[in-house]
Amino acid sequence: MRYLHICDPNIALREAAASTMLAAAPELRLGVSSSDWLAFHDWGYGSDLVVLRADFCDMWPALLKVRALRRLDCVVALILPGDATSAARKRMLDAGAAALISESDGLEAALTTLRNVAADPPPLPRICEVEPILSDRVLQVACLYASTQSPSAQDLARMFATSVTTVRTQLQTARRILQESGWEASTRAERSAALRGCGLMIGESGLVG
Repeated sequence: MRYLHICDPNIALREAAASTMLAAAPELRLGVSSSDWLAFHDWGYGSDLVVLRADFCDMWPALLKVRALRRLDCVVALILPGDATSAARKRMLDAGAAALISESDGLEAALTTLRNVAADPPPLPRICEVEPILSDRVLQVACLYASTQSPSAQDLARMFATSVTTVRTQLQTARRILQESGWEASTRAERSAALRGCGLMIGESGLVG
């Protein structure tokens, strides 16, 4: 049995998406429908269909979520903010997102795409991420550090229950990789611009601690 999971803060969209997609594919069953990525952690995935908003409003960048779901062979339909760049769109597809939906296209267009994905799921795309590539934890630490919340290395060490030295090593790794790919990354602002410019960081809407 395949399940449909929806992670989006918009209740109306979650309800409309569930109704539309379940009608298009009667064999689907509704699994998790939540505004919170944390609600997904206790679910046993396996070749499921996941609708996910690319919003960096917690500890997990959207790219990290796509990677995690793709490793579990989930079909991921990603809802992107209207200002998503072409670099961000390509990055998400390269990481394994099966379908991209722009919130600027409106609800009806989104539901049409979701209906098609449910009725005829696309084959799982081949993962082919391009440089710069940051490991999961380095990506997570780098994006949090470059976010509007601007946590210190000490804050991040407490958040991940690790040492400040480890966090600083991860930040140095991110800076080196970005610089080797031609991005300025000496300051926090430059790292933020670099992460956004190459599509590694997208959809920040105010992180929660």
